[in-house]
Amino acid sequence: MQAFGSPEQLFVRQLNEQIKKNLDNTNFSVENLAEALNISRVQLYRKVKAIIGLSVSDYISNYRLENAKTMLENTDLSMSEIGYSTGFSSPNYFSTAFKSKYGVTPGAYKKSL
Repeated sequence: MQAFGSPEQLFVRQLNEQIKKNLDNTNFSVENLAEALNISRVQLYRKVKAIIGLSVSDYISNYRLENAKTMLENTDLSMSEIGYSTGFSSPNYFSTAFKSKYGVTPGAYKKSL
């Protein structure tokens, strides 16, 4: 990620706030995020791609997975509870997404701590 100035930092901070606010909402979409930030979906895609280098949906997914990883490290919640509380629609989807990002299942990660 390249260094960027304050308008970009402010945008990323607002982006993260909106995702965090809707973390447990499995129906939270790119359209909802664009609406919350008061910009068009296309503009949101362009801005996120330019600043962060990812698509909006990949960024949201990474944000959710990072939060799930932190929860695995710091809570005793079940895999299902963590999956749902980080916005995944099912425990299987959560496990699949986690494994594709980190190379291990959430359960195996938790055991390795």
